[in-house]
Amino acid sequence: MPKRKQPATSPTTSAAAVPPISFITLENRYPELHRAYLHLSHREKESARLFHGDERPASPGPASTISGVDFTNPLSPLPDGFPFTTGSDANKFGKFVWKLLDACESGSVGGDSCRMEDVLFAALDDAVSNDRVANPLGYLSTRWAFEHLLGLTLAITSHGVGPWLDRGDAENGQLLFDTMAGAWKKLFAIPEAVLAAEGISPELRAFAIKWCKGLQALLKESRKHYGPYANSFRFNFIVTPRAKRSAGDAAAPKSAKGPKSAKKVDGRTKEGRALKAAADAAAQKSAKRVDGQKSEKRVDGRTKVWLGLGLGLANPNPNPNPNPDPNLNPNPNPNQEGRALKAAANAAAPKSAKRVDGRTKEGRALKAARAAEEAKKAKRRKTAA
Repeated sequence: MPKRKQPATSPTTSAAAVPPISFITLENRYPELHRAYLHLSHREKESARLFHGDERPASPGPASTISGVDFTNPLSPLPDGFPFTTGSDANKFGKFVWKLLDACESGSVGGDSCRMEDVLFAALDDAVSNDRVANPLGYLSTRWAFEHLLGLTLAITSHGVGPWLDRGDAENGQLLFDTMAGAWKKLFAIPEAVLAAEGISPELRAFAIKWCKGLQALLKESRKHYGPYANSFRFNFIVTPRAKRSAGDAAAPKSAKGPKSAKKVDGRTKEGRALKAAADAAAQKSAKRVDGQKSEKRVDGRTKVWLGLGLGLANPNPNPNPNPDPNLNPNPNPNQEGRALKAAANAAAPKSAKRVDGRTKEGRALKAARAAEEAKKAKRRKTAA
């Protein structure tokens, strides 16, 4: 039976395979990634020499295969429907960074995370901090930054960077994603017409936002994937404008806007008023009780008890003269009654709960013991004399 003729390319592809980033291109366009690649290449050669007994002289150039990852394989064609081509900077840069992250893995989680962090910062530096910058945003061009940031976002999300999220430095990681998010905010703030003039279609912009959301979800939910001790990071990559208020809302009085919890009454929010009410209730519960009766009001900071404190006082006012002569007392104190009641309560309180001359019962006992000791010493001195 004759064999069916195979199509030259898959019906779902838009182009043929393309070569990856070459070593010459890596050295000229991406100096930081070139440095990170040489570091991994040197580690690969030394490992082969020390652990595998390879006594052959090492080749003068960088290794083309690191930890089983071949950096010379052509890039497979992208399926139809992608908003960028197989040979675009977004695809070639993203695939190269992804392979470098794969090459960092050797089984040691701590070492893998250190190497991944070096690769990620190198890729970010080459994407947004190129020395050949002549753009107001600080990039070689808007399209350069957009495609290379997209490639980095694709590489991180597709690889997952598990060892780095598990054991990487949390402060450095947040710095990395804050820088990425800040760069994306600038790019997404550019009007679509301006981006289209730079060669960035609305479809490519929507594609980038979709993958940024995927990276945001990965970083936020990292502990679900990599354990309870993994790092989670913020990645606020776009500014969402607030909804404008309607004319009716703008003209409405303040009392009709928003819930009560968002307002302040007497300088307090709803939560503040609740705390104050709880404090007032606690203060009322802590009011003095005398003979089981709760005080009715407070005068000059002291409670006024109309039961005479259980001391047999028929009249809680200790002043025997109901009509005092103002000449005898030119400054009559209206709170005299409250102070007299407090003095009576202190007299009725147990001695152990009072302080006399600034001393408690225990303090007075110590003072008495010292006085007795001093008396004994004085008696001995008198006897000796």
